[in-house]
Amino acid sequence: MAASELLIRPARPADAQVLGDLYTQHLYASHLAKLGPRFVRALLTRLLNVPTVYGLVAEDEQVRGFIVAAALGAFSPTGLALSTTVGSAWFRALWRRPGPTLRSLELLLPRREARPQGAGVELLFIALEPRYRAAGLGQRLTAELLGHFQSEGTRWFEVSTQADNLAVHALLQAFGFRVVRDYRLFGRTMWRWRKLVG
Repeated sequence: MAASELLIRPARPADAQVLGDLYTQHLYASHLAKLGPRFVRALLTRLLNVPTVYGLVAEDEQVRGFIVAAALGAFSPTGLALSTTVGSAWFRALWRRPGPTLRSLELLLPRREARPQGAGVELLFIALEPRYRAAGLGQRLTAELLGHFQSEGTRWFEVSTQADNLAVHALLQAFGFRVVRDYRLFGRTMWRWRKLVG
């Protein structure tokens, strides 16, 4: 089925298992994927139960891709990590893979940085089956997600990517995102992107 024919619908907490599996299966270079599918499923379950988090799923008879974002200010990575669901999954990951799991604490430390005024949104996840990556599915999901938040008054968007993720960089640039800084995470160079609305 062509990417343009896939049904796009809001993500639900019940989708977390399938979305976590898709993410860890196809994004093995991701920092979170290295913590294992159980951790990613727990994180997605928790996120999709937060009212200020919104996600979209693309599917036919099965899920082919998804995107998830959260309104900043209401979203607390530290609070999320300390929740019992995600916390217990993190400790299980620590037992299996201590190095990457301990380094994941870097994700929880707040970074001091100047941010634009007004409501902002952090893009948290995007994952597509490989055969849909060059077929426009990433563009469809991103356009619908940005449109949803812009209709609610969002003034800016941010996302972090690995510096070598050229496919995602092209997608972000097509939507007007620009790199605002780089930093190191888990020993890898990361780029912080921002898009201003209006």
